[in-house]
Amino acid sequence: MTVQSPAKLIAAVFAMSAFAVAVFAGLWAGNAAGGVVARAVFVLVIFHFVGYLIGSWCEVMIAAHIARYEASAKRASDSGALPVENSVKSSPHTLTGGEKLAA
Repeated sequence: MTVQSPAKLIAAVFAMSAFAVAVFAGLWAGNAAGGVVARAVFVLVIFHFVGYLIGSWCEVMIAAHIARYEASAKRASDSGALPVENSVKSSPHTLTGGEKLAA
């Protein structure tokens, strides 16, 4: 099984999680099984839609981030600089790459 898009995977996870919570909460409250399942299916459909919207939004945000990164990497390679700054904090006990000094 392969996933065509992360949005579909996120939608499925949202839907199944909401279904499970609805079933357990309904049974825990002592409601009739038929009513619990009917409400759980309704929640499954609603949260599948919500999960798809959130997953699609995440895909757009990730694609925008990748495009910005690639643009900055291209500009940096044209100028000869590294595209990403070193974010490792220096301390007297680490080397510049973050490795620990031998004691």
